[in-house]
Amino acid sequence: MTDKNKGVLAGLCKALLFVFSLVYLFGVEFTKILHKIGILRTHRVNCRVVSIGNITMGGTGKTPLVELAAKRLKEKGKNAVVLIRGYGDDEHKLLRENLKDAKVLVGRDRVKNAKRAIAEFKPDVILLDDGFQHWRIKRDLDIVSINSRNPFGNGNIIPRGILREPLSSLKRADIFLVNKVDSNSAQEAIIERLKKINPKADVFKCKYAPVSIYDFIQDKKIDLREIKDKKVCALSAIADPEYFEKLLRNSGAIVESSFRFQDHHDYDKQELEEIIKKCKESNIWAILTTQKDIVKIREIISKTEIPIYALQIEPKIDREDELIGRLYSVVAD
Repeated sequence: MTDKNKGVLAGLCKALLFVFSLVYLFGVEFTKILHKIGILRTHRVNCRVVSIGNITMGGTGKTPLVELAAKRLKEKGKNAVVLIRGYGDDEHKLLRENLKDAKVLVGRDRVKNAKRAIAEFKPDVILLDDGFQHWRIKRDLDIVSINSRNPFGNGNIIPRGILREPLSSLKRADIFLVNKVDSNSAQEAIIERLKKINPKADVFKCKYAPVSIYDFIQDKKIDLREIKDKKVCALSAIADPEYFEKLLRNSGAIVESSFRFQDHHDYDKQELEEIIKKCKESNIWAILTTQKDIVKIREIISKTEIPIYALQIEPKIDREDELIGRLYSVVAD
């Protein structure tokens, strides 16, 4: 998927994966056709629907953007219900925790959940987390998040690459959010490519700014300046651990060691205790992890010999008022 491995065996694996990607692509395109000609039904629910999704696997930062959209709409007097499929427990638990005033419904059948949301909560808008490839509900706005650090991978479809659809599918998007722009000097080239594919879509830039660290044992926030010049261990199970570690370094921490697990990894007590032991032996000040990871970690351990803190971040969007205004106009229409 990354083309990092070379050699005869790697070449054979790539060829096999390419064949599988053709099968996957056929399934995607055939499903689109069935919806287009009406064999598979696409539902128009009695509520405005906004999708925040992506065209690649993982690492695009769409969930924090869903959270930001819900909060900003709430500030403007509009109530949102978030529908998330729930591949892992971490994202929907994080959303429920951070969105105290919004309902989050989890489940594969988002048509059923949309109808339930409208009947029970009467929202002004339904936000589809990871909805760009969801064909069963009509949307009023499609926002696509693009990871500028790895926008399209090697250009191939899953499983040969990280694309979930051909790039031509980006013509459906209404808005592009190019994120992590603080970590890629080639962002303008990415934006130009997006404009060539879809000149009608608006393009916004986004980065993620650390704002504090969270002590889950004492349930309190700690000033971000506390990590300056401190030796820390970076622990994460996300699609882009390098960016997380970069944020720690930019905040002044000394990343002495790191443990990286596969995205959505389910931690167990034994491996966490082993990591804590190694950090103690290395005189690490604290283990820093992500907000997504901490919701799982705190269910396993209740106290540690070395503190485990979550780095709390917020999306910072260039021309945010313009983006939220566009979102609000769809909801208020």
